[in-house]
Amino acid sequence: SMEISDKLKEAIVNFLEGNLSQSQADELVSWLGSDKRNPEFLRQVEKIWYASKKLENKEPDIREGLKKIREKISERNIRRLPPKKIHFSIPSLIAIAATVLVLVTLSVSVLLNTSGKNKPVVSASAIVETTVPKGSRSFITLPDGTVIWLNSDTKLSYHTDYNAANRTVYLTGEAYFKVSKNDSLPFQVMTSDIKVTAVGTSFNVKAYDVDSIIETTLEEGQVEISVINSGKKTVSTEPILLKPNQRAEYFKQTEEIALKMKNDMDENKNQNQPDKIEIGSKTDILPVRVSEVSDIRLYTSWKDKRWVFKNEKISSLAPKLERRYNVRIVIVDKALEEYTFTGILLDESLEQVLAAIRMTSPIRYEVNAQEVRLYEDKLIEKQYSKLIQK
Repeated sequence: SMEISDKLKEAIVNFLEGNLSQSQADELVSWLGSDKRNPEFLRQVEKIWYASKKLENKEPDIREGLKKIREKISERNIRRLPPKKIHFSIPSLIAIAATVLVLVTLSVSVLLNTSGKNKPVVSASAIVETTVPKGSRSFITLPDGTVIWLNSDTKLSYHTDYNAANRTVYLTGEAYFKVSKNDSLPFQVMTSDIKVTAVGTSFNVKAYDVDSIIETTLEEGQVEISVINSGKKTVSTEPILLKPNQRAEYFKQTEEIALKMKNDMDENKNQNQPDKIEIGSKTDILPVRVSEVSDIRLYTSWKDKRWVFKNEKISSLAPKLERRYNVRIVIVDKALEEYTFTGILLDESLEQVLAAIRMTSPIRYEVNAQEVRLYEDKLIEKQYSKLIQK
């Protein structure tokens, strides 16, 4: 028989119901690591718990469920965007809300302790993960007071020893960071290919899996960018230091991108960074380009009420709108991709955004459920051409 305190029982119940608080997660993790029988015990409890849930077989109270989900959403500071007049069924609403909740994953690893009598020592680590689906944005505050805004279709995770052993977060997607200063424990953002290190700083990192570029834009303070993965080769480059109002673009390594970089650099020499780095006898293209930013809002205002654009090509605006409004955008006439949009969007619905773009570009659009089709409006295009010629 095993003695378990009431406090721990409550933590186990909350873990099974998916409502584990941060302090309870820490407590559960240290309990799991204190005795090798404990993880097995938790697995048994879990089996019994799910079996009893099936036996209850109660009709779910959907209204009550939705109310709880709404409470959870407001508790996580999710700002819903204006409605798109797209009807959601109740199951998909539940699925959307569920992805926003913090998932605590408990993993128990056995480490061999070489000091002493080679007894295996059980160490437990837990990961806190926040996922923001398409069509939503969110912000979270970390244990050290660092505030992070998360854009649509973004995943951010960190270990429960954050702010004790490290201040490392793992990002897929886009986030804006306002980092609490702590000189002895630098703040690190790990993406697929680069690591961004900061002490007390405000900066933006855009690192979606589908994009070929990872962008870091610095608003204030200082960040250091190190390349951790550049294709097949491990490139040990000197870390690149960014100054405020600078943006670094890391080109995910493929041969054609390296070639494109070389051509770009030949055309437009960047004074801040070396053009290439030496590795042994071979010369490699440095896959990072640094440029000055004239208006920081173009890279950070996605998180604000006023979303600012300047000469943004429709081809690069489309994926941003897809994530923000959870729709698919099909550019039917390729000529449209080169048109640019300049303006400020104030939390508008998708229809209003498309109408605003139509004011400055000759587009015609059709919205059908989750898909938007963009066409070049030939009639308006002629009028535009006349205006330009005048």
